Amino acid sequence: MKLTPPPTPLFTAEEISVRVEAIGRQIGSTYDGEELIIVGLLKNSLVFMADLMRAIPIPFRSYTLRVIHASASRGGPTSIEVLYGTAVPVEGQNVLIVDDVVDTGVTLAYVRDHLTARGPKSLRFAVLIDRTAPRKTQLIPEWSAFRIEADHDERFLVGYGLDHSDYYRGLPYVGILERPAS
Repeated sequence: MKLTPPPTPLFTAEEISVRVEAIGRQIGSTYDGEELIIVGLLKNSLVFMADLMRAIPIPFRSYTLRVIHASASRGGPTSIEVLYGTAVPVEGQNVLIVDDVVDTGVTLAYVRDHLTARGPKSLRFAVLIDRTAPRKTQLIPEWSAFRIEADHDERFLVGYGLDHSDYYRGLPYVGILERPAS
């Protein structure tokens, strides 16, 4: 895979740091004095989740899960499945789901419904980027570092955990990748 030219920066490392710190303080204030379970969705949320956890000034427990989209045939209908590395004890707990980008909201709505069936006390979302244009559900995250409001936005975002074919995750910023020619 040809990795040049480098992505055009959209959100700098400094901008991300400021926003993540602010969200961490807000989450700490919201859950102060209460139990909190943080559940990060793998793989893209890892960098955001790590920085966000360091910014939350209260004790909490953390877990990860992976959501996969499977299709029996290329281009056919997909099913969504949640895979756990370890059991996530959400029953009666305040649960914060951490993800990278919410676009259509379909994946997060599935996770919400899946975990809600297990009886959490509360269930909220923190995302790095809230892209409102392609939303197919009424899911609105309680916290987002950045919000992209555009009627039509097909920019491909990479960096700060976001990838293209598993590349670019390590960039300290979020950038726009030129779409590869088909």
